[in-house]
Amino acid sequence: MQFGLETCITEILCLETKSPNHCDQPQLRAPCNPRTTSSRKAAIMGVENKKTRTKTRRHTRDLDQIKSDLLSSKHLSQYKATKSTEDLPGLGEFYCVECAKWFEGENSQRTHLKGKNHKRRVKALKDEPYSQKEAEAAIGLRTDNGPPRTSMSKPKDVEVEMAT
Repeated sequence: MQFGLETCITEILCLETKSPNHCDQPQLRAPCNPRTTSSRKAAIMGVENKKTRTKTRRHTRDLDQIKSDLLSSKHLSQYKATKSTEDLPGLGEFYCVECAKWFEGENSQRTHLKGKNHKRRVKALKDEPYSQKEAEAAIGLRTDNGPPRTSMSKPKDVEVEMAT
C-alpha cells in the first residue's frame, strides 16, 4: 500500500465523481471531528471550561509554600531554579517573596511593597499555615485532646492529721 500524493489525488477524484468505490481507497487520516478541531485551544490545557483555564493560569503560590520560602532559603532557591530567567519580568531580578511575584524594575517593586495587596499578604503570612495534622483533625481522623499528660505515678502516701 502506497501513501503519498497519488493516494490523495485518487481519493479526491473518487469524491468528485461520487464513485461508490471511494470507500475502497485507503484513508490517510481519521475522519474529521468538528468538535476536536474547533476546540484545539481547550485541548492545550486539558480543560474545556474557560473559567477553569483562566483560574489555573492565574494561580499563584499558596501561603504554606510561601511560608516555607521565608523560613528556608533553600526552598526558595529550588523554586526559582525551575523558572527560566529569560521568560520572567525584569529577567527574574526583582522578586517579592511574600507575594511570589516578579517585577519589571526596582521602581515597580517599591510601589508594590507600599501597596495594600502586599500588606494584606504579609498580614496573612503571620498566621501559621495549615498542616496535614490540622486537616486530619478537622475531618475527625485524629482527635485533639490537648497537651499530652505525664505518666501516671502512684499517689504518695501523705499523712494528714485530723483535728479533733
